[in-house]
Order: sequence, then structure tokens, then C-alpha cells
Amino acid sequence: MDISFASWNVEAFGGGRRGMRETKAQVKQRTLRCVDRMAQVDPDIFGIYEVVGKYVFDDFMKKMPNHVFFLTEDVGVQEVLVGVKRKFAAFITQRSGFKSKVRSLRPGALTTIRVGAEYVNFLFLHLKSGPDPRSWGLRYDMIEHVNNLKKSLDKREGPGGRANFIALGDLNTMGYGLKRRGENLDGKTEIEIMEKQIKLRKLKRLKKDHENAWWGGGRIGPSNLDHVLAAEHLDFVDQGGAEIRVLGWPEKNTKAQQRAWIDKFSDHGILTGVLRIP
Repeated sequence: MDISFASWNVEAFGGGRRGMRETKAQVKQRTLRCVDRMAQVDPDIFGIYEVVGKYVFDDFMKKMPNHVFFLTEDVGVQEVLVGVKRKFAAFITQRSGFKSKVRSLRPGALTTIRVGAEYVNFLFLHLKSGPDPRSWGLRYDMIEHVNNLKKSLDKREGPGGRANFIALGDLNTMGYGLKRRGENLDGKTEIEIMEKQIKLRKLKRLKKDHENAWWGGGRIGPSNLDHVLAAEHLDFVDQGGAEIRVLGWPEKNTKAQQRAWIDKFSDHGILTGVLRIP
């Protein structure tokens, strides 16, 4: 059986995007466009980040009637919305451990669906942003929580068990810099560290057809912030030589077209994939 999934940081539904002067009417129109776009993708399961529930409740209910929804609730306003098609039995829990004991950070949303006799676990994450050592340390700790959760799920499968596990989202792998000392750890190196970290739990980072899924449209170039991490034994439908397809601005041919898509929707592309369960 094939299970389609998607992950998308829509950049502040309800509050306006950082660095952009969006009126309430403009935010509403952009929200409607993003909901329409996700409805067109129509994945079996998806996560959307930086959502405020009261601004999207009616839109998702009307545009995606074949899904049920779950929204994390916490002290912050950047919530995580999960949608699952009604054909699946699903159990969704809010995982506060991914806040790394920082009150303002976002919890994870663990979604377990049943496929025949199998369980498949999707963990939707939006990790700490920031190009400073503390933020990188928090991201490292959050990935350790991913490893610990994978270990617990493996144990639940019994001796020698291998959980069907996928962690995905905006992991903000931007590295860090210390201007006074001239020391830095770039985003590529942070990703390499993360890959070594998750390999201990037999997890891998899936290849995307466009590695850089984020760009703000300005002088700072595109960055590789959004990822899908999956158990090594899982199989995915080929996406033109990759396991994950990125929809949105990375598909456009010119910078003008890319900026137009970013202005219309978000500075993050939509990560999509198809998991194949035998």
C-alpha cells in the first residue's frame, strides 16, 4: 500500500510573515491560497507549521472534508497542524519533550496510523531557529529526542523490532556563527552531524529533488532547512531520482517566478513523498 505525505512551513498563518507588512486581509487571502494548494496535493497525511487554529479551522474543514485534523496547543502561537485522511485509524499525541525544556518552543506531533497489521509513525517537527550556538545546541538535543523516540518505538515492536518511523519538518539546519571569534559551523556541517547522530538509531535523511527548500527571496541564498528522516528499512516511491519531491518555488525557472510564488504562498517549499508498505 502507498501512503502519501507532505510537510510545509507556511510562515505564520494568522500573524503575518517576518519582514513583510501583511494586512489581515492579505494574510487571510494567503491562508486561503495555501489551503487550496494543500487540498490540490491531497496527501494521506500532512503537517503544516506556524498555524493559528482560529484562522484556519473553517478553511481546512471546507476545503479538505476527507481529512480529520489535530492542532498542537502551547504557550506559543506557532502551532503544528496535522491532517489525516479518514480512511486511516489514527492516534495523535503532542510530544512536549521536543521543547527541550524551553517553554516557548514547539512540541512535536506524533501521528500513528494503522495499515493492515502494521503501524506507521509520523513525527511532525518544527525545531528551534537561530544561527547561534545555543539554538544549534537545542536542535541537537531535539534530534536526540528523535533518537530516543525511535528507540522506544522499536522496543514496542518486540525483540529485534523495527518501527516504521518518519520524522519530518522544518529542522532549521542553518549552523551557527560567532562573529567576535570568527568561528562558525555552516548548515552543511550541521546536517552531516545530524546524519551521524540519527544513524545510531538506523535512521537516514531522505534525498530531495531540490535540497534547498527555503529561500526568502532576498540576498540570503536558498538554504537546506527542511528534511525527512526515516527508518532505514522503509521504501519510498521514486521521485525522479530522489525520495522526496519539493513543490513550490524551487520548481520555478527564474528568480522572478520564484519570488512571485514566495509572495503568494510561503518561503518554504512543500516536501512530499510516498511511503510504500508491502
